[in-house]
This record gives sequence, C-alpha cells and structure tokens, in this order.
Amino acid sequence: TSNIGAQYLLDIEEGDDKSAAHTRVMKDVRAHFSPEFLNRLSAIIMFNSLGIDQLEKICHKAMKGVKRRLLVQGVRVVLETSGAKAILDASYDHNYGARPVERYLQQTIVTELSKMLISGKLASGSTVHIEAGSDADADTETMPTNKRARTLNYRIEKTMGLEGEDGNIGGEWMEVEDVD
Repeated sequence: TSNIGAQYLLDIEEGDDKSAAHTRVMKDVRAHFSPEFLNRLSAIIMFNSLGIDQLEKICHKAMKGVKRRLLVQGVRVVLETSGAKAILDASYDHNYGARPVERYLQQTIVTELSKMLISGKLASGSTVHIEAGSDADADTETMPTNKRARTLNYRIEKTMGLEGEDGNIGGEWMEVEDVD
C-alpha cells in the first residue's frame, strides 16, 4: 500500500469527478515507482475517503474490546450513536484517517471507565451508556472536520437487585469534560 497521491483523493467532494484525481494520482505513482515495478503489479486500487457511516462503524468496532474487558467485570457498556459522533468529532482527522480514534478511546473513554471502576461508581451489574453532552449535539450529520473540546456523558444504570425504595432501577449521570 502507498499514500502516494492521497492529497488528491482527500480533496474530492461528494459528486466531484474522480477521473481528474485518478489521473493526478497515477501521474505521481508513475513518477515514484519504476516501470519494471509497476509492471509486476496485478492491479492498482484507489480507495475512497471514509464517510461518516464508515467512521461510526469503526468507532463501534474499536469499542468492542473495551466492552469485552468490562463484561468480564460484570459491567455492560453501550456506546450510543451520539457518543460515537462526539468521539469522532473530537478525534477524527481526515489527514490521518481513523487511527486517532482508537488512541482517543484509549486515552479518554478507557481512562474514565477505569477511574469509575476503581472509585466504585461503576460496579458489577451496571450498564454505562456513553452519550454526547449537550455541546456535542450540534451538526451531527456532517463529517467532523477538526478536533474540538467535547463533553461525554456516562449514564450509569444500576441493575441486578439495586432497585430503589420505589421499585425503580436507579441511575445517575456523570458529565466529564474532555478537551483535546
């Protein structure tokens, strides 16, 4: 794989003619690699930039490991769509792709959930919902373009016999300011 000519592909807007970008990429590829090497390749494939739907799937997939580790502790984690969008808004950079998302999850979400476990706020039998704070709800239909400070809410539902006197399952909100 190579990122040669990637700048031309990153600049393509929805509905743009991709053939001009393809021509520019191939010109750079031919300038960089020898004809002998290019002749040995079966195909040259250019990938499109990731869209918001693919990025959300990547974010949810990256959370699977975190969810598995906490499930062993008896804690269920639900990453809500609004939370995934807030995470992407704070971490995604089209120049670097989706890799910063995993670093952000590790540095922010895993750290916060660990603190909650250690402090006892998150106990076995709990479900924690990760959601966007009120400042992260703006313009959730567009691709995140730069990193901004975001608030994530960690809503904890205590289950498995932790009902209150009124018979309802208790829950609490935790708002955590995250600035990157």
